[in-house]
Amino acid sequence: MVTGIPGVGKTTVLDNFMRICQEKRIKATMLSIGTLMLDEAVSRGLTGDRDGLRGLTLTQQWDLREASVRRISSAKKEFDIALLDTHFMVRSRGGYLIALPRKFLESISPDFFAVIEATVDDIVHRRRKDTTRSRDAIDPSEVRLEQDLTRQAIFVLASVCNANVIRVVNRRNQAALAARKLYEFFLEGA
Repeated sequence: MVTGIPGVGKTTVLDNFMRICQEKRIKATMLSIGTLMLDEAVSRGLTGDRDGLRGLTLTQQWDLREASVRRISSAKKEFDIALLDTHFMVRSRGGYLIALPRKFLESISPDFFAVIEATVDDIVHRRRKDTTRSRDAIDPSEVRLEQDLTRQAIFVLASVCNANVIRVVNRRNQAALAARKLYEFFLEGA
């Protein structure tokens, strides 16, 4: 389970991680809860894009996430390592959707948690330059709060799941270094 707030560079770090696995001939896959939810939402005619998920009711989002459990469980059996890319919480219509509730975690039973972080300045910079997504207004104090809440929650959730945790800081232009740290933690026990 790999988490981090929007703008920490999680996808870039994970892409680098997958390249390392490929070089080492490790059978790995990376799943994104957002993508799994979007696939289900499209099949139900609820939305056509990922940013549209945030406009759905919290109940609809919950149902979409629950529908992804089967695909996640299957990947855990098929691959040496199955990474699940997600946010701990997603700002949604009516509040926050907690993306990792206890029932969901019990269903997929993660072995490890990684929380990827970045400086507030780097996150604000990345969000502002990302033209591929429809992002909410950027308030540095809100970014700080979201990152703090995510970090604290991951340690609590990991204790409930009896899972280990690593915190990785993705400094600007150093995603490959962050990916190497993840690799060493997950596959070398360092």
